[in-house]
Amino acid sequence: MPIIEPGGGRIFKRMNDMTVKVHSADTNGTYEICEEKCPPGFESRRHMHAKDFETFYMVSGSARWEVGDEVVEAVKGHTIHIPPSTPHKVKSEEGCEMICIFGPGNQEGQFEEMSNLSEEQQQDDALKKSILAKYNMVPLE
Repeated sequence: MPIIEPGGGRIFKRMNDMTVKVHSADTNGTYEICEEKCPPGFESRRHMHAKDFETFYMVSGSARWEVGDEVVEAVKGHTIHIPPSTPHKVKSEEGCEMICIFGPGNQEGQFEEMSNLSEEQQQDDALKKSILAKYNMVPLE
């Protein structure tokens, strides 16, 4: 069993920092675990994952979660579980840190592809949507 030291893992810097702690390859594709650090003012767009679940554990800070028809102001200790095909978004005014579990484990590829886009490619919505579609992510706004 691999031991990941504090600060270890593969980091992808985007609007938020996503550090992969347990890779999909380590779990035969069953799941992956990441540490997500969202800066103050972070807001995801509303989206869903057609075939995948996500579970988030709030480590610090706070965030407003919209999951399906539910809204919660989550703080340290909250767990947010999102079943497949459930629309959701998160917004954090003060910033937050979360542990994320993705199943099956396929989001690392999306993090890598999206973080490697050039500035010009980042403006290409069709390209970004095609990348997201490869990883079962459906933007809803």
